[in-house]
Amino acid sequence: MKKVLSLALALLLMIGALSVSSFASGTPDASQDHDITINVGNGANHVYSADITFVTGSFVFETESKWDSTIHNYIPGETGEWNNAMGSVTVTNHSDLPVDYTVTIKDIVDTYGETLDIVFDGQDASVKTLNGTIDAVAIGAGVGVEKLLAKWDVTGQPTLSEVDAKKLGTITVTLTMQNP
Repeated sequence: MKKVLSLALALLLMIGALSVSSFASGTPDASQDHDITINVGNGANHVYSADITFVTGSFVFETESKWDSTIHNYIPGETGEWNNAMGSVTVTNHSDLPVDYTVTIKDIVDTYGETLDIVFDGQDASVKTLNGTIDAVAIGAGVGVEKLLAKWDVTGQPTLSEVDAKKLGTITVTLTMQNP
């Protein structure tokens, strides 16, 4: 019994020696800093916003036309030229994600001359589609930072000498939003 009691007292002394004091020591106004970190982002609500602005040039083919009394129509002169009016479209991305674009020339009619065409500025006449991506707007960036500017012109020789405001073709802008 003495052995059991001795072992129990020894065990209590060991437990007492290993315990941590619950009273603070040192000065009464001690403090300690701890940084709190946060993560923000996975639940963002993305907003797609883009402006599409067309500037349509006034395409005029200047020529010396002559009235033909047998067919009752003007015949274009041998020489003539377009007034270099240039049409354009500007797409401005205001979104927090990139936007893919396609600009397409289509539905060109040959009613006013088989050689008439709409051509992107700086491109071969066979290029009828421009594709690309407009980057996302950086946080805090100014207005209208990320944009596309596509220009086009009219080429070819008209076969009619007087055509007033007739549709030659269509420029279509398609925007596709990228998944976050």
